[in-house]
Amino acid sequence: MSAKNLGLMSSWHMLTRDKGWMKPVLLLALINWIPLIGQIIVTGYALEWARLTAWGIDSAPKQQGIDYGKVLTTGFMASVVAIILYIPVVIINATVNIILPFLIFLTMFLSAVSTVVILACMLHMTIYDRFGAGFSLGRIFTMISRDIPGFAHLCGVYLLITLLPSLIVGIIAGIAGVIFIVIMGGLVVLDSEIFSIVILLSLIPLALLFAFVLSVLSVIATLVSMNAVGQWFTHYDVAHWGLTSDPLPAGTPFAEPVDQQPVVSNPSTVSYQPAPQPSSEAPAPAPAPAPAPAPAPAPAAEETVTCDCQVACETSEPTTCEALVGVDTDTPVEGEVESEEASKNEASEN
Repeated sequence: MSAKNLGLMSSWHMLTRDKGWMKPVLLLALINWIPLIGQIIVTGYALEWARLTAWGIDSAPKQQGIDYGKVLTTGFMASVVAIILYIPVVIINATVNIILPFLIFLTMFLSAVSTVVILACMLHMTIYDRFGAGFSLGRIFTMISRDIPGFAHLCGVYLLITLLPSLIVGIIAGIAGVIFIVIMGGLVVLDSEIFSIVILLSLIPLALLFAFVLSVLSVIATLVSMNAVGQWFTHYDVAHWGLTSDPLPAGTPFAEPVDQQPVVSNPSTVSYQPAPQPSSEAPAPAPAPAPAPAPAPAPAAEETVTCDCQVACETSEPTTCEALVGVDTDTPVEGEVESEEASKNEASEN
């Protein structure tokens, strides 16, 4: 994981890993033009990203869902910490330059080392989300004493991050200077005031573009350097840190980068808690399917009714023949009644 591998290229890879990574960089470059407030926002954004890296989370800077209030608060507290800690550094460097002016390279080295220490104090404050945690120099020096090669590596990364943008700016400034001299020489030869004004006005957009490029490089250097400090912090098992006065976890720094378990011994002192690890237990088996319902009984066969008049019908209810043929079989017809009366009269006469 890039978060646990301290280095310039690994920090750069974390910055550029997500699509659209230039959008927040360009936006921060514009914000960086705002005096004081811009630098506070850039610092807070870099520290909030480095906080995640210190916890061992391999992620790029946020592009959405940014808590701007939190970024501003973190940047402000970290800026105050940096100003307070830089005061003795400036005094020491000035004293060395006055007494031993030929040791300018020594003062430059001391300035770089002290800057890295101050960056570590700023990140320490961000992890605990408490202003006082930014002055825990005892813990920072303990970390340095336990891992001098790692701290030296971090200082080297910081120097490279600082020198590369300066080299790029120097090249751009040299090219721009040559162009400006050529243009000014042409204006002297032509001796035209209108043409001179047009040329000078056309240089304004180039100057703004040059200033914007400088701002972009400054933002990238801030993000990469602060994230490199977070990579160094991963070797000290930040997830198991307790109070600022507690000793560092046993066995740190790690000889090799390892995955940290997100366990916090004192969650109240840390504002960020990693998401819980997914459960490794096998899912419970699905319940057995319910038995199929018994088939519904077949409908009763329709009853067939047969009568003497040779009429058959199929119906669901018993029906008489009288209803089927419209004739009452128990009542004799009119011709049969007359023949019976005649037979009775003949019998009575005899």
